[in-house]
Amino acid sequence: MPDGAGPFPVIIANRGHIDRAIYQPGMDSRAFSDVMARNGYLVVAPDYRGYAGGDEGPNPFYTGYYADVINLIPMAQRLPMARPGKVGMWGHSRGASITVAATTILTDQIAAAVVYAPAPADLAEDYYRRYRQSGGNPGSDTWPFPPEANPDAYRRVSPINYMDVVDAPVMLHHGTADTVVDVSASVAIADTLRALGKDVTLYTYEGAGHALQGQYEQLYFQRTVDFFRQHMGE
Repeated sequence: MPDGAGPFPVIIANRGHIDRAIYQPGMDSRAFSDVMARNGYLVVAPDYRGYAGGDEGPNPFYTGYYADVINLIPMAQRLPMARPGKVGMWGHSRGASITVAATTILTDQIAAAVVYAPAPADLAEDYYRRYRQSGGNPGSDTWPFPPEANPDAYRRVSPINYMDVVDAPVMLHHGTADTVVDVSASVAIADTLRALGKDVTLYTYEGAGHALQGQYEQLYFQRTVDFFRQHMGE
């Protein structure tokens, strides 16, 4: 929370995947939250279901996480130090893909979205990425069946197929040497939004990995602050 009495514009910060055994609140969202709080924004970062002592809940195709974030928005808007109106949203990795999905669901509640190294918005592609990285065990709770078992189900739950309804301006950031999520995931999102006439900006960072560091991180932070100021004010 920023210094001062407020009310402050609200940003929802969606972190990436972290193993439950090591997770502590604030992981993967703390640096972003600190930057935004210093610039006058109130940041609310969900733990997601099953983390930090929270109740378990179904999460097929990550739709449980979508529900958690969507339900958080009106709760954050009711905070006494929160400025009324639309919220901003930021996400990294899995949180970035959650952010993308949210822009296709709550089109009237998100003022602007920053998407940082997102997992593919085509969930068939995301399944095969997770399958490779997990040694063939992506997790049946999240992935109840593979794409070849029901291609239409994957089509229906993939945010890439609903971007015609996106209203919020979107800014993407991705390192070209990311070995967790290939930069092509961000390119596909940006190309789809651009073809639909949406307000989208993609920044790529040559040779950078899944988490930007050094000068690239500072540049990404400055671009992000400027973006939220442009679309949400201060």
